[in-house]
This record gives sequence, C-alpha cells and structure tokens, in this order.
Amino acid sequence: MIIDEHFDRSTVRVHLGDVVELRLAENPTTGFRWRMTKDGRPVCDVKDEAYQRLGTAPGAGGVHRWTFDATQTGRSTVELLYRRAWEAAAPAGRSFSFTLEVDRRAGD
Repeated sequence: MIIDEHFDRSTVRVHLGDVVELRLAENPTTGFRWRMTKDGRPVCDVKDEAYQRLGTAPGAGGVHRWTFDATQTGRSTVELLYRRAWEAAAPAGRSFSFTLEVDRRAGD
C-alpha cells in the first residue's frame, strides 16, 4: 500500500505481513527534511528509507520514501516533523502522522 500527504492524521488498516510505503515531498536544499519522531513500533519495522530528487534544476525538490513491514498485530503511530536539523520544533503546520492498524488475514 502506498500512502502520501492525503493520509495525514488518518488510520491505515493493513494485514500482518503487508508492506506500506510512505511518500512525502521534501526539499533538502532548503535545509528542511522530514524527521521521524515515532516510527510505528511495535506493529511495524522501517525496512528502507530513501530520498529521490525530482528534476535536475538547482534547488529542485524530490520525494522521501519509507517502507514499513507490518510485523505484529495492533495499533501504533508514525509521526514526522518537517524541519531544519538545528531547529527545535517544526514550523506551524508542517507535520505528518498516521495510525497503523495491523490485523491478521482471514483464515490465519
């Protein structure tokens, strides 16, 4: 399942063993990066994280991606702040979170 900024503050329901990919726009050339403050444990593990630049123009932004494996039934939260590393808090309105709800597949 692929989720993006449209899933902010929502509950995402998946089955044990499913993979969830989170994609958020990011422009590290401005100093702003997504920083994960809650990683969804214990119901999921972050298996991969990567940034892909979109375009070749100087200062072009891109997409930051995280891949989560649903490893345990239950509920947990993933939370990120879009901020500069030297700032203590995110600028107003720049955060993202979702609740991951993992259950067993029918017949398991």
